[in-house]
Amino acid sequence: MTATLAPPAPAQTESPHHPLTFWLIAAQFAIFGVTFAMLSVLWKDIIVAVHISEATFGRILAVMPVAGVPIMLLGGYLGDRIGPRLLPTLGTALMIAFCLLLVGPASIMLLLLAVIFQGVGAGIYDVGINAASVDYERRSPKSVLNALHACFNAGAVTGAIVTGVLRSVGVPYQAILAGLAALYGLMLVAIWRVPAPVQTSHATQQRDWRGTLREMRTNRTMRLIAVILCCGLVIEGTMGTWATLYLRADIGLAAWIGGIGYALFNVTMTIGRLMNQRLLARIGPRAALIGAGGAIVVVNALTLLTRQPWLVILGFGALGVVTAGVFPTGFIVVGRIAPGVMGLVSAVLFAFSYLAWAASSPIVGGIADALSLRLALGILGVGGAVIVLCALRLPNEPTETALLSESALAEDWNRPEEDAAWSSLRQEPSS
Repeated sequence: MTATLAPPAPAQTESPHHPLTFWLIAAQFAIFGVTFAMLSVLWKDIIVAVHISEATFGRILAVMPVAGVPIMLLGGYLGDRIGPRLLPTLGTALMIAFCLLLVGPASIMLLLLAVIFQGVGAGIYDVGINAASVDYERRSPKSVLNALHACFNAGAVTGAIVTGVLRSVGVPYQAILAGLAALYGLMLVAIWRVPAPVQTSHATQQRDWRGTLREMRTNRTMRLIAVILCCGLVIEGTMGTWATLYLRADIGLAAWIGGIGYALFNVTMTIGRLMNQRLLARIGPRAALIGAGGAIVVVNALTLLTRQPWLVILGFGALGVVTAGVFPTGFIVVGRIAPGVMGLVSAVLFAFSYLAWAASSPIVGGIADALSLRLALGILGVGGAVIVLCALRLPNEPTETALLSESALAEDWNRPEEDAAWSSLRQEPSS
């Protein structure tokens, strides 16, 4: 996986990034995890406050990714041109607006508007932090992508436990969401105080987005990874939305115990992601994804066969371990294929993933109303099976190919450092 379209740059022993940049990206991942865990615990209270069914709730949730996709694509297109600060700034501001809408009076219209804000905000925020993390990864002397994704899960663990405890002692869900809005306000300040990651290429402002999209469409590995990422987001999103609801509504557990179930899922995901880099070094992305998909199918089936509360919670924990490597492994492969255009590429991949998540939400809600939420959660196993089928078609050693336009490649080729590299090769010692 080392072939490139231009002479390789000298190996770096020190990171070109500011020391605080890593911690900024890590904090952005962490607060995003806090958000999804907090909502996982609070959705039941919001459903009760608004007086809607699970099927109606599923349809409302489907609006979230659909609303976010067009803005997400525009944000990814602009992100490669304006720099890495815009997307997180806009996404953070919209997440603040989302929280404040839910703090107000409970109504189905305000819930719908809040979900739209969440869809747009979370989509832009997600694309921004993932593009920044891959740019950081490519210029870092050691791999950090799995650690950054683990920060999302660490935040989710904290958010699920704290939210469950606060609700159990009677703190209103509106007060908890107001605290989340304050956290995003602090993040907004940090984004403009801490240096952003160094972008991969100097030519990002002249990328031909049509050429990049064409190359993405014709690249088989990219297509397969796109489907795998869709399944990964459906699994993580379903767990985030419905797992705690299942423990509280179907199993009948208290809020704080239901929060522990989702927290355990994220604890084990954190551990799994920290271990994933070593696993990839041993067996490679293809084998890792095949194993992850197969394990998801088995664990999901075993978890849904029982209604014993602690066995279900332990099953969710096991599901976290086996799901952990899917998303970071997919983006590690994508980062090798698409250096320098990660804003646009991430936006496209997340657009497809969010649309898949949008399609899954009303399916889960509809099955839950018609049959049971227990059966509806079988969608997790379906996602695992699709991951296996796609991973089996991946090459053992995918060829690294730059998804760049000809003009962008020409500008990269003519940079002074490229001239210097070729000049040194032309200087042969006299015999």
